[in-house]
Amino acid sequence: MKVFYITMALFVAVITVTVVHINIVNSFQSSGIEILRSLDIAVMAEDFITAEDELDNFETLYQSRRRWFSVILDTADLDKIEAHIAKMRRFLQLAAITEFYGEFVELYEIIDSLPYAEGIHPEVLF
Repeated sequence: MKVFYITMALFVAVITVTVVHINIVNSFQSSGIEILRSLDIAVMAEDFITAEDELDNFETLYQSRRRWFSVILDTADLDKIEAHIAKMRRFLQLAAITEFYGEFVELYEIIDSLPYAEGIHPEVLF
């Protein structure tokens, strides 16, 4: 009977972690895409101050979930996200719209395909 209770407890724990994980990824993806759309609108209007504020909002959202992402995403993907944010910030400061959109599109694709890129990576766990 003890084995049954242990097995059920593990089963409930796995289901709970899975539900929490799905919630975290889906909320980040939907909030992130919403912020990126606002950023796009600000850059199209050449309102670079608002665009930098939106980029700050996105970075804050990303940093709040970075610890969880470090378990489920490859480290190279995390580095790409951070590099895109840094480059986008620099291009906004320079008002280089074309270069900004190159980085913007790549970041948008990473965020949009996030649920398909996730998985537990052994190099992070061990």
